[in-house]
This record gives sequence, structure tokens and C-alpha cells, in this order.
Amino acid sequence: MDIKTIFLTALLSIGFLLPGCDYGNNCGSGNPVPQFFDIEGFHLRNYKVAGEFNCCGRTELDSGTVISVDSFRLNMQFDVSYFGNREPLPSPFSFGIIGSALACDPVPPGFNGSQEQIESLVVITLTDWDSLHLAGDTINDLLYMYDFSQKKELDDFLENNVSFVKEEEIFLRLHGASDSHSNFSARVNLKLKNGEGYSAESEVVNIR
Repeated sequence: MDIKTIFLTALLSIGFLLPGCDYGNNCGSGNPVPQFFDIEGFHLRNYKVAGEFNCCGRTELDSGTVISVDSFRLNMQFDVSYFGNREPLPSPFSFGIIGSALACDPVPPGFNGSQEQIESLVVITLTDWDSLHLAGDTINDLLYMYDFSQKKELDDFLENNVSFVKEEEIFLRLHGASDSHSNFSARVNLKLKNGEGYSAESEVVNIR
């Protein structure tokens, strides 16, 4: 038996002994992963992002930071708990080389999203933005949101949305800077279709 044959035989033997990743399983560990998250509130953060779709890193902003409108995102981070543990499912690739390749990418908790839907989401500016949007006014018409890397008008999304909440955070982006390059702070009121309601306020930043 030559060296090449010995090497291939050893590789196949090792491959078939390594555990694979079953759907809903934490990468072959045998520990089931909770597949849903439950929204229990949210908090707001101001971020500077790199890239149109928040693809290339984010930096949380301190209160009073000066930032360009193109780089600014208002982030809604849901406070969640997880439920619905899913037992490991049989998989044809539970063992072997293919299974070993899959084993390095475990699913995160809440991978199937929430079973809750948004009834309404209202963003209110706490500072004068422009002559049409003074402190206390709704600014939904000034905002985009990002839904699975697709930029949508916030009001259009809310009007047409019939799906469950799928991600644990929402990014909001302003259309443009204010006339006066003013400070910006907002309150967001969220109501879910199950009757739950939550509210949070953001720190002040200066958007130019």
C-alpha cells in the first residue's frame, strides 16, 4: 500500500468519525437551540456605520457626537428572551466529511425569529428638525428602514408588512440633514399586534 492510499484511507476514517450539524442543533454538541425569541422591550442606540447596508462595521456614538447624516443610524435593539428548544433532527450528513464541514457554523438562538408582529411604530423627534418637523412631531416620513438588507420607506414597510419580526434589531436612517444641522434625539413608540407596547428615547447627537 503506497503513501497516497494510506493518507486517503486515514482521511476518510477521520471524516466519518467527526460529528456533523443537525438543523436546530448547536453544531453537533447535542444541546438543542431555542428557535424563537420573544420581544420584551427595546432600547435605542446611535451608530456610525460603514457601508450602505450596515455591512462593514458599526461604532456606537457617545452623546453629543457630531456625525454626517449618511453615516448615522438609529438602532432599535430588542430586549428578548428565547424559547422553543428544538431537539436535534436526524440528518443524512450527521457524520462524515460533509457533516464535519457543516459542523463549524452553529445556528444562533432565536434563528427562526419572533412569533410577534408590529402593529405600529412611531418615531417622534424630541428636537426641532426643520420647519415642518418640530419637537414632538412624528418623523416617520423622514426615515428609511433596513429589512434584510433592503432599504424601504418606513411608512411603506409598516403599511405592507404582514410578517413576523425576523431580526432582533431594526436600523433606521434619515433621508437627509436638517436645515439647521441641529441636534437630534428621538422617542420611538412600538406596539405589537399581541397588545404589548414599548417606548424608548435616544441620546442626543449632532447630525450634519
